[in-house]
Amino acid sequence: MDKMLSMIFFGALAFGSLVQDTTAQTVHVVGDNMGWIIPSNGAAAYTNWAAGRTFRVGDTLVFNFMTDRHDVLRVEKNSFDGCNSQNAIGNPIGQDQQM
Repeated sequence: MDKMLSMIFFGALAFGSLVQDTTAQTVHVVGDNMGWIIPSNGAAAYTNWAAGRTFRVGDTLVFNFMTDRHDVLRVEKNSFDGCNSQNAIGNPIGQDQQM
């Protein structure tokens, strides 16, 4: 009986691992149809967009924007909240590059 319980337990663990691997690679288009712009309500637009999603390691974020008009730049939280590029971390990332 103990052997049967052990097999069931490890089988459930293995199944759970497989399910986790298949769900952890989601593609998220940042801002959906809005894309990557400077929204009129600032960072709140993207905060609201992200609030309804669960992000996992292995997911992909896609930033759709007009080349030479917008870019992707890592910034500190205060700069993000103020929707400005002060305190940049690294260089801007163009449309064909990945973070």
